[in-house]
Amino acid sequence: MKVKLYKYTPHIDTFMKNSLLRATPACALNDPFELKASDEEIDGLNKSYSHRGDMKPFHDHDMNKSGVISLSETKDNLLMWSHYADEHSGGVIEFTFDVNLETGKQGCKKFLETLADNLYLFNRVKYRPQREPDLDLFENVDEPVTTSLKKYISFTKAEAWSDEKEHRFLCNLDGADFVCISDTEDVKNLLAEQQLTYEDTSMFNNLLHLTNFKSPCSLDQKMFDRVSSISMVSSKCRETSEISLFHFFKIKPASVTGIYLGCKSQLKATSECFEKESLDKFSQLNGNIQKAKLCSSRYELIFESFIK
Repeated sequence: MKVKLYKYTPHIDTFMKNSLLRATPACALNDPFELKASDEEIDGLNKSYSHRGDMKPFHDHDMNKSGVISLSETKDNLLMWSHYADEHSGGVIEFTFDVNLETGKQGCKKFLETLADNLYLFNRVKYRPQREPDLDLFENVDEPVTTSLKKYISFTKAEAWSDEKEHRFLCNLDGADFVCISDTEDVKNLLAEQQLTYEDTSMFNNLLHLTNFKSPCSLDQKMFDRVSSISMVSSKCRETSEISLFHFFKIKPASVTGIYLGCKSQLKATSECFEKESLDKFSQLNGNIQKAKLCSSRYELIFESFIK
């Protein structure tokens, strides 16, 4: 099945140059209920795995390794333009790609560049008025209860968010193509202590690119030491708002079929991100770059061709 979905972002120019989207971890999402199981769900998990003791730390650890790439069914939601596209100064990216939702074969073609199917989940978000557990989760014999619960809480949100019409990728952050961290002296000292290397990057202001942050494959003491260092830094980022990790995933340029700039966007047709060299890699864009303007009679946005 082919889908057409939209990403609201303040970073249109950065995406056009690098084809990267951030997977936002639970600690950085704007809904405090995100990726968190209720007490009833944790009780059900503990009953299913009574031989293993309290499952909450295990569940929390698993969810802490997950990040969300959010997309929407609509490109003209005024509130989303304000909240996620820098108050109409950013833009919306249109993606068209194939989705396979067959049982046991869930996957998306022509969207994520490098992430393997078994390192992400994709689905439409369902909205509910109450935070009540689905008891069927603990009776599903086709997959582990932990997996069923993860799928449920990752794609269920409060009804108040329903106007966003969200579809999302839940990605394993360990598979990120590009990992950055806040650029401060304290962070540099922390990285030096943990023997994690970094470099400056022109792609993102005030961020450092972590060059050896991925867990190594070799089974030796150095590997265990580095995994421990990575875990410590990740934990530190969850504990304080002063340090943040940013996990970026490469998106296949061929999935991009439209770019919509906000009515307050300062980008010009002559901007570097719209030069031929940048546009050529988006083989299915076909010049579909538009800019929003305000409708004169209704509270709506109208989109007009941006590059003649």
